[in-house]
Amino acid sequence: MVDKVFQDFNVYDKLVLSDSDFTKIKNYIEKKTGIRVSENKKILIQTRLLKRLKALKLKDYSQYCKYAFSGDSHEELINLIDCITTNKTDFFREINHFNFLYNYALPYLFYRKSKINIWSAACSSGEEPYSIAMVVQEYLSKNNLKNDFLVFGTDISTRVLKNAIVAIYPLYKIKEVPREYRKYFLKSKDPTKKLIRISPEIRKKVKFGRFNLLDDFKPMEKMDIIFCRNVFIYFEKIIQENILKKFFEQLNEGGFLFVGHSETFQGLKTNFKRAAPSIYIKED
Repeated sequence: MVDKVFQDFNVYDKLVLSDSDFTKIKNYIEKKTGIRVSENKKILIQTRLLKRLKALKLKDYSQYCKYAFSGDSHEELINLIDCITTNKTDFFREINHFNFLYNYALPYLFYRKSKINIWSAACSSGEEPYSIAMVVQEYLSKNNLKNDFLVFGTDISTRVLKNAIVAIYPLYKIKEVPREYRKYFLKSKDPTKKLIRISPEIRKKVKFGRFNLLDDFKPMEKMDIIFCRNVFIYFEKIIQENILKKFFEQLNEGGFLFVGHSETFQGLKTNFKRAAPSIYIKED
């Protein structure tokens, strides 16, 4: 029995993703998500899809492609995207953005509006939208304001969204959180479990859903702030411009767009005006 188990593992270890199957997967990912898949990602894709082969008990990658692209496997295509997409995030990542949010964007918007909507696009496992909600809640509390807000967190990966909704994270994640915001995290009552959970006060202000940035934005509510950070680097120029145009239309007048510190709109056609490094505004 033990020998049989090892034989099964050896079979999977020897599997290789062919160039033709890689091209099929590459073309699908780029068409459906806009994410560029370079040739040097072949081994990464091969490794990540191996667990899907095992779960489905398929003998090789060619069989997997036939199954996934058969036309009857919508759920598997979502699993395929989940396997391929990279999800890296932390609480209060790129802290300057949250300082700008607290000191400039929120005073400007809440002076004009009683309620604001905020969109965390490509939110991964939820650290970003929860961080945003903590900052807004803290601002309202410190200034004794009765204004309201809602944060929408979306991602193309259903896998990470499930984690975001549960809102339970490893304890070490709190390490980089500014001290004034740590009150919004609850430690596990079991000291052997090194876990934290977002407080109900913050969880109720964040809503999650699956969304592809290549899709139509019209069904969504208008936004006052959009965070879409470290995402544009994965897109070709024409897709970047298309998404920027849709973000511009989705924002209310005077709304803000936050992108990653390493991202720039230089050379792109856009109506956004620069408000600060990697922060843009839709001027009135």
